[in-house]
Amino acid sequence: MRIRELAKAAGVNVETVRYYQRRGLIDTPPKPLHGYRCYAPETLQRLRFIRQAQQFGFTLKEIEALLAISDAPCGEVRAQIEAKLEKVRARMAALQRLEAALVQQLDHCRQQSNQARCPLIEALLHTDEFSAN
Repeated sequence: MRIRELAKAAGVNVETVRYYQRRGLIDTPPKPLHGYRCYAPETLQRLRFIRQAQQFGFTLKEIEALLAISDAPCGEVRAQIEAKLEKVRARMAALQRLEAALVQQLDHCRQQSNQARCPLIEALLHTDEFSAN
């Protein structure tokens, strides 16, 4: 299939296919002398793999590592997934701390609603007094 057909079948645009080729995530088929590149069905499978991995939150660099070990024993793949899960949990913890800090500042704003300047603005102006961590 041609690049446009491949992109449509994978749910990406043509530039995404070209970008993945430049990054080495998918192979670039040879171009015939007088014609268009013809992509193998395996390329479509690989594009779908990349999209699905992105849905799980993997970056292209992480996906590249997964593709490199795609034929490896499950233990190697599991290690990559465990590392990603650790990153996700750390990000979630950071977001929970941020949420708590915002809730605290919002409560403070509600208590001080008659002030000329919002306490949150004051806290942000004096960054040593305000921490989202």
